[in-house]
Amino acid sequence: MITSKFKFRLLILLIVVIIPDDSLLQRISEIKCKEFEEATQTVSYVTSLLNFPSRRIVSNKCQHQSIALIVGGSEAKKHEFPHQALLGYDTSKGIAYYCGGSLISSQFILTAAHCLVHSQYGQVKYVKLGMNSRSQADDKVFTYGVEKNIKYAEYNARFMSNDIALLKLNGTVTFTEFLYPACLPTSEPNHDKAIVTGFGKTHRTDASSEKLMKVTVHKFDQTDCQTIIRQIRINKNSMICYGNKTHPADSCQGDSGGPIQVGNDKVAKCTYKVIGVVNFGAKDCGTPGVPSVYANVYYYLKWIEDNVWGDEQS
Repeated sequence: MITSKFKFRLLILLIVVIIPDDSLLQRISEIKCKEFEEATQTVSYVTSLLNFPSRRIVSNKCQHQSIALIVGGSEAKKHEFPHQALLGYDTSKGIAYYCGGSLISSQFILTAAHCLVHSQYGQVKYVKLGMNSRSQADDKVFTYGVEKNIKYAEYNARFMSNDIALLKLNGTVTFTEFLYPACLPTSEPNHDKAIVTGFGKTHRTDASSEKLMKVTVHKFDQTDCQTIIRQIRINKNSMICYGNKTHPADSCQGDSGGPIQVGNDKVAKCTYKVIGVVNFGAKDCGTPGVPSVYANVYYYLKWIEDNVWGDEQS
């Protein structure tokens, strides 16, 4: 005979088994995103002498106010984009930086597949982080070697498709309020506006920018994007299009591999969410009404998670 006490214990057991821990329902990238937020916070506890519960006090050390080859943009503020990376190549005159990227973990950079090898200088060898200008050299700037590059298997240079890659650094980045990763999107991007950042040309006839530049761009409908960019087939799942219909605002040569991002304060304060990777655009950068094309990071999220945090997903 089953007693009432036994029935109660059985019910409790069933509830524990059926109702999973919320953390188990989160993607690894969501969990990591919340950890990145900690880079800009100092947590302290105040204990009362009157035996009241301790109070948790969080001090925010955020260095920027995140907001929902750059053309038509402005200089980024110091430490405004703490995940921005520059990719370097060996030349006869030293290291030259030609592509961008995004720090997305303590050891990985998200970039474009076509940035892995420079047509003149060969494989990417270095990653610079923490800078707001190319020549900046202080204790906030760090340079790492590239231990390994991981190109998306279906990348096709001829058709400019699946143009996304990861770089594994030869060291581990220590997160500070000046240097920490961007988060990744865990749902299909549907942002009317986004921000592109980079050190690329500010006009197709100019040299690459000395300063990190930023510009706000607007989303183009996929059908309109395909109508305008006829030479390349726009994959509505793996590509997103952003530009400006009336003003010159765009990415340009030298911005390749860099991020297009949106503010992410609602999920993790003081972070950005990288929704795309700079792939290609018009020859005349910044032409009003002509968008640039970006790899849709959400489409590749599982691939990114498996390569960056594969050992932690079990």
